[in-house]
Amino acid sequence: MKRLEIYTAEWCAVCLALKKMLEHEKIPYTEIDVTQRDNYKEFLYEKTGYWGTPGIVLDDKPLKGGFPELAGLINRGYFREKKED
Repeated sequence: MKRLEIYTAEWCAVCLALKKMLEHEKIPYTEIDVTQRDNYKEFLYEKTGYWGTPGIVLDDKPLKGGFPELAGLINRGYFREKKED
């Protein structure tokens, strides 16, 4: 099973859209809200390699393309379970 972590902030509209898309597609994820963290930008950079939200980590690797890359993976069926013959 794929492991997806998203780093979000309560004021981030793109984060909200990302969560809605994941819920619509029934893709499980772990959300880490950075809003209340001290030095949240440094925390984000440490975890994702980027300074802003949403930060996306798939199977312990940051997605360099962010939301657009994740949407592309979803559209190509990356998260669909493979059926056994």
